Amino acid sequence: MDTEFVLCIFAIILVLIGIIGGGFQIKEIIIPKVRMPGRIAALILGSFIMVFSISEIFVESTVGERILSIENPAKTQKVLTKAEIEKAQREGQEIGDVGCILEPTLKSINGGIETFVDFRNNSSQPVQIFWLNYDGERVEYSNLQPDKSYTQQTYLSHPWMVTNQLGECLKIYFPTKEKGFVNIMD
Repeated sequence: MDTEFVLCIFAIILVLIGIIGGGFQIKEIIIPKVRMPGRIAALILGSFIMVFSISEIFVESTVGERILSIENPAKTQKVLTKAEIEKAQREGQEIGDVGCILEPTLKSINGGIETFVDFRNNSSQPVQIFWLNYDGERVEYSNLQPDKSYTQQTYLSHPWMVTNQLGECLKIYFPTKEKGFVNIMD
């Protein structure tokens, strides 16, 4: 159960205390009668917590916080929130291609679990391979010509970016536990 959801339930109980004045029971929890100053405080605090928790739930689900995979735009895409990516980084979970939309917010967070990524340029144009460092800045590692491949040692929590020669992001990839393959196509 999310923290925001629990806070929202708590806020509803406080608002009920503010409106009704207590004197009710929710399962094993008995809410005693509350005098006017306590009711006003409960109503104000409950309203504030409810607005905060609902706004947090809404912000997490907005399109701006979502990451769309650009592996194949015609396919149904797995959607991850920024929070899900950060959690997966911390826990060393596999992520794969996350798309370019959140490049400004992504960065490497620690060494962690070592792995390898094989970048394969099956496109007709050269591409550049960048590591997004601990500050989220691009660090060029390879200029990959068409029909060539490049294997990179890395860690699960380190994002890698593939760009065209103009520096425009084509995809951002988080390594997987097993050796990963990034297939770059036109």
